[in-house]
Amino acid sequence: MRIWYVPYGELDNQRVLGQHNEIHALYSLVVRDGGRWGGLTREDELYFHFVHDETLVEFEHRQFEHHSPLPVTTDVRKPVQRTMDDLFLLELEDKIRRDRWDLICRWGGTYMGRIPLASLDPISRHQYEELQAQFIHQGGCLHNGGIESDTKLCLICKRYVRRDGEWIPR
Repeated sequence: MRIWYVPYGELDNQRVLGQHNEIHALYSLVVRDGGRWGGLTREDELYFHFVHDETLVEFEHRQFEHHSPLPVTTDVRKPVQRTMDDLFLLELEDKIRRDRWDLICRWGGTYMGRIPLASLDPISRHQYEELQAQFIHQGGCLHNGGIESDTKLCLICKRYVRRDGEWIPR
């Protein structure tokens, strides 16, 4: 499961819908069931609401319907204890770059976000262009990240599976 660090306008429809499903799953795991994920605990319930609300803003841009609010178990008037910046500021730039690389690999080397590439801020646009060039230069995803245990799916591009020591399209 993951929460994307890139601005949600850079995601395609599948990633936005996946983000929404995963925030519900993570909320259940961490807040409802008391588990831990990525350093987050029950005390970070309002952070999950923040991410959910930001995802819903993106739903509105895409004219998606929404029928699944997150339950509230704490006093929502209480200030958010830790924001995204508090939790991830030192690593945020690296996480955004890694997210952008994962997106380029999943999109087969082409940018497919809601916001057109030409309309992104110059730094983001340049980073995507560099990553697209890297993708082309190295011949696609190197499948050098994690592998899903059951299906042997490459967790970077999610386009290839490992069978008999070879990477084959899924």
